Amino acid sequence: MTNFKHLESELAEVFILDDFLIAQIKEGQHVDKLFFKELKKLIKTYFDKKPFVYISNRVHSYSVDALLYKEIFKVSEIIGIGIIATNSLVNKNAQFEKQFFKKPFKTFTSLSEACIWVNELITKTNS
Repeated sequence: MTNFKHLESELAEVFILDDFLIAQIKEGQHVDKLFFKELKKLIKTYFDKKPFVYISNRVHSYSVDALLYKEIFKVSEIIGIGIIATNSLVNKNAQFEKQFFKKPFKTFTSLSEACIWVNELITKTNS
């Protein structure tokens, strides 16, 4: 059975499953070092030394401190990043971010597409 955990803060909702997490930043928020600190705690708690995929469900408008990309992309447990792009601007931003990440990075139009990709990536990593 798949483990599932839902966490919520002022900044975001996070859905944690066995092999991936889905982060959904809330409307109007600014993602900065505080978010990264929270993310590192979640990784330590739920994925300590275990490979997982980070999915960003970008349904709201928010800003990101660009310096964080470098730090988030260094997290060794993250084996891939998926972005659920709800419009062309989100997709364009994701293509920019992709330049900084040397592991699998893909955009999707739906959560179900992203979940299929997660399963493929985890299977490939574990074999």
